[in-house]
Amino acid sequence: MLRNFFFFSIALLLGSSCATAVTPQTPLPKPVPKVQIPEKVGPAIATAQFGQPVQIEVGSKALFASEQLEISVLSVNDSRCPKDLNCYWAGEAKIELSLRQEKKDLGKHRLTLGAINPDYLYPNSVKQIGAYYVRVLALEPYPDNRKPVQSKKRIVTLQVQKTPFNLKNADLDPKLKERPLDAANLGNRFALLNSQSYYLSDAKDYIQAQIDFESAQPIASQPNQIELALVIHPVGKATRLVELRETVKLGVPLQIERKGNGYNLRLMKVESFVEDTRTDLNSPSPIGYRALLQVVKD
Repeated sequence: MLRNFFFFSIALLLGSSCATAVTPQTPLPKPVPKVQIPEKVGPAIATAQFGQPVQIEVGSKALFASEQLEISVLSVNDSRCPKDLNCYWAGEAKIELSLRQEKKDLGKHRLTLGAINPDYLYPNSVKQIGAYYVRVLALEPYPDNRKPVQSKKRIVTLQVQKTPFNLKNADLDPKLKERPLDAANLGNRFALLNSQSYYLSDAKDYIQAQIDFESAQPIASQPNQIELALVIHPVGKATRLVELRETVKLGVPLQIERKGNGYNLRLMKVESFVEDTRTDLNSPSPIGYRALLQVVKD
């Protein structure tokens, strides 16, 4: 009987040991999703042809594949007068480029874009680099203080060719004549032509201010209408005393007034006329505009 009890005790001990040894299984960790690392994207490359304009974003490049010529636009410095301001100097933009042909570095170069028609010669707008002639045609968008644009979002238009550019010289163009600077007395009616300025004088012929016919832009969808801008400002200063920006119909009586800083500007009529000279290199159209005005002191 003692023998049976001994074996029974051994069995109990073994059973208790086995029971404590069994533990629940730990769940396996979930697999970590594989992170997709995007490939590094280099600057955009525009395909270009010799003799044809090509647009390049700042920080990007153009490739002339036939000769493995690469042109990169490194930076721009734009000091052109913003379209919403009246400046005494039109300003200019400087564009910095770098050129490479196959493994040969052709260096860094700077071109200058003036606020004139690119068909006319402007200092440093064209440069000979090795066997190529490079000129800048445009930088967009044009400066506008109301809509600032980051430098890297600017687009430069270039043209490259193997022969010199045949550009016009504005100083030798017989059809380019500036409007005469004239004067009108306050209270009197007078006609002001587009791109023309008048001094505004009082009864004693003392100059009080200056008025500019700043711009006249035809509306393509409405050939008998234009968008015009007239500005009164102190002589020698860009401060705007009165500004009139309006879309008007040509050849009809108008009653448009703008007041400010003691002046009342009245626009009574705008007419178009054909002229054989061009006063503005950026306006190749032979159509001129004449505004009938009156300025009085409030």
